[in-house]
Amino acid sequence: MIRSVWSLAISITSLLLVQGATRESRAQAPPTFHATSTDNCIGCHFRDPIPGQRDSFAGSKDFCRRQQGSLWSHEDKHRQSLLLLLRPAKNLELTERILGFPIADVLDFEPAELTAVPDLERLKKPISFRPGAKQEQITKVQQCLSCHAPLAEPIDANPLQKLTTLEFGVSCQVCHGLGREYELAHARSTWRLVKASAKEQKYGMTDLRDPVERANLCVSCHVGSVTTTPPRFVRHEWYANGHPPLPSFEFSSFSTQEPPHWRPIQEKLAQPAGFNYARGSLTMDDRAAIAGSDFRGVLQADDLAENYFAANPGSYSTSPEQDWGRTKDVAISSLAVLRGYAALIADWPANEPLDFSHFDCGSCHHELRSEFPSSFRVRRTGVVGRPPAALWTTALPRLAAGSVGPANPPELAKFDTAIMQLNQGYSARPFGDRTIVTEAAQELKATCDLLGASLARMPTDAAAGKALLAKLLNPANDDHRDYHAARQIAWATCEILKDAAGVPERNFALAEPEENDKPEPAPKLTPEILKLLRGPGNAQIAADNKFVRERIERIFNEPIYGTESNPLHLKLPAGQTETVTGHLAESLAAIAAFDPQLFNKRLKEIREALGIEPAKP
Repeated sequence: MIRSVWSLAISITSLLLVQGATRESRAQAPPTFHATSTDNCIGCHFRDPIPGQRDSFAGSKDFCRRQQGSLWSHEDKHRQSLLLLLRPAKNLELTERILGFPIADVLDFEPAELTAVPDLERLKKPISFRPGAKQEQITKVQQCLSCHAPLAEPIDANPLQKLTTLEFGVSCQVCHGLGREYELAHARSTWRLVKASAKEQKYGMTDLRDPVERANLCVSCHVGSVTTTPPRFVRHEWYANGHPPLPSFEFSSFSTQEPPHWRPIQEKLAQPAGFNYARGSLTMDDRAAIAGSDFRGVLQADDLAENYFAANPGSYSTSPEQDWGRTKDVAISSLAVLRGYAALIADWPANEPLDFSHFDCGSCHHELRSEFPSSFRVRRTGVVGRPPAALWTTALPRLAAGSVGPANPPELAKFDTAIMQLNQGYSARPFGDRTIVTEAAQELKATCDLLGASLARMPTDAAAGKALLAKLLNPANDDHRDYHAARQIAWATCEILKDAAGVPERNFALAEPEENDKPEPAPKLTPEILKLLRGPGNAQIAADNKFVRERIERIFNEPIYGTESNPLHLKLPAGQTETVTGHLAESLAAIAAFDPQLFNKRLKEIREALGIEPAKP
């Protein structure tokens, strides 16, 4: 095992601020938890058991599977988030241009060579801070690592935790929580009977079953957060020095292209035998198992639930098997995005002016058009010369909450008022009236929390999905879309269409089947969906999930469904070979060429093909 040394003086408590509970209702100081090694996670979630040894994973295969580690280590870009900064040539050169100093002044590492071991790509030389490095430079590097490598974890050959490594980037415990305390317990199927709140508070496992908490965690990097330690915020000066623009973020689309290493609840319930403890009652044998040493003796009687759904009351509707999973994620993550953006404003230090990154980039950085492809560009409703809030963050939430959630809840009225006040605050004076903007952002943040928690428990069935789709496809609901807002609408439309077509959330081709798996279901190709997918050329559509998934993901291409032009650049540079910087030129060209009128025309064509009546704003 190659050892990497990391002497970052940061306490476990600070790490918990990065990855712990994201809801303010869980803000009490947690007990101290400890990191385990990613190699230990991989040991169960990747490799088959060694012959003759007990398979601790055997009782969990109805719910989980071994492929998570394989997908993360070989397919997922999160695995390479630190290596993206340190690889030689263009990557390292860009990192140092953004920092403004050679990173070797702060970190002692050897980027020139990488070695391959059976499961993971590893740096050849350990990483450590250079003695005598300047504190202001250390602080700046730590801000990069807050997203690119948030966790210093012990290496497998180091049981005393004296040696740690950051090289795994965004690894298992960055999202799931520090794992030493739940490492043994969560391998037991009876772990499903432990309430989510107890898992967080007594073991340190982040509740990623909760779609609100899951989306908020992703948003903390993909949009930003200034309450983490160090803060996760890309300042305008970093962009000016070459940091790639953070793209607009739609959770379901990003996780589809990640690809997902988890199984949605609908797939688990569809197995011939379902999964243990899905429903039913807690038995005395279950209580005895939970009292075992693997659970560390910290649970009380009220920490246990009768079954899995009772243990996770805030994460699912009353009929989860009927829910359109992607549609629910689209709705909830849209609120998480807006909440995250509002939090960047509301939580910004009072003694600092807002950064240029708090404003809508396109209000300054846009093309001056006369004819190409038309003279039309986005019309912003604020005062000319006063940059508004980031337009794209508001593209989905109001439509999603109004379609998927309860009809006209009081929170929707608060939501509309807070958006109006935020826009007024940005327009009140150049670069915004800080008092108005902050108060509106605080209200918006709280309202998004309430709406998100409500949506998590609401049924998101076919009727709700179709209602949201009808609103997304009606340009009258948002005639001020810019490129980034249009991407949100397009991504959401594609994800809901996949639900409508019955395409599984997980790509079955990336995982070996287990004995309890139900065969991959065929897509549900209604006449309306077939008409849309065939397009004007009346193409043949194969009843194959991979084919249908890819066809849906191309419905915004020009020529229609072709590969010649991808005007919204909806396909992300996913995987471990493509990079954001490698696609930056074509991304910037797509932003420059975006025409809202052409986009609205395409929405109308999709709506007419599906036979959907325009929904009211």
